[in-house]
Amino acid sequence: MKQMEQNNFWKNRRIPFSKTEEEAWEELQMRMEQSKLGSVKVISMRPIYAAAAAVAVLLGAYFFFNQSVDSITIATNNGDYKEVTLPDGSSAKLAPGSTLSFAEEWDANRLVVLKGQAFFEVKKGSNFKVHTEIGDVSVLGTSFDVNTNEGFKVFCKTGKVLVESAGQTTVLTPGLQSKLSAENKLETTSRIANENQWIDGKLSFENESLEAVLNEIERFYNVDINCKVTEGKLYTGQFSLNNLEEALTLVCAPFGLEYKIENGMKINIQ
Repeated sequence: MKQMEQNNFWKNRRIPFSKTEEEAWEELQMRMEQSKLGSVKVISMRPIYAAAAAVAVLLGAYFFFNQSVDSITIATNNGDYKEVTLPDGSSAKLAPGSTLSFAEEWDANRLVVLKGQAFFEVKKGSNFKVHTEIGDVSVLGTSFDVNTNEGFKVFCKTGKVLVESAGQTTVLTPGLQSKLSAENKLETTSRIANENQWIDGKLSFENESLEAVLNEIERFYNVDINCKVTEGKLYTGQFSLNNLEEALTLVCAPFGLEYKIENGMKINIQ
């Protein structure tokens, strides 16, 4: 039953890496050519993806040194999910408000650039690296979740994951999560209720700030929340991503807060 629910949640969200579908996602086409040693020229770039493209440009030599290649950038809006098949057959499930960039063709280096959150299922092979502005994740063949929306979190579902951030490294095995603390320390813990995550259409939190929880609701439901009473409040609980009012009730009730939905997109909490 659990697998059936997950399959239904991701139905019609899979996107082959080499196929462009205007209704599903916009492709950023970026061609880089080496004009002399150590220099890279950007041929084209859409302004709407300038921030994400800048990250890819900085990693241009890492991606494409001594060759000309095409890269693909896939982005999700708030409330939007996409599943992407990568060049080697591995898959990435993008959470709302995320951007993923990778070379159209891979050789020995399997590298993707992520901003936001994605769940990866990696086929065995050469080193596979997920680069973010905060830290890197390297594997050979495994499944794991990377989230840069509220700091830097990495959860290992299967296999082993090498996490690098702030000059520190740690190895995660199934069921472990690494989180970069406010003091820039990589902290490793066992993740509670790890099966109830966004890839299954649910969110779960443990002692998470109310502000962070409401930010996640905004991202996953594509709504705008106004709440000025979040300070000092920590939330522990879980809810489905299929019912906005149920999620708001489960989050607001423990704090004695009430919510009002206006025009389906704006929510006031007090």
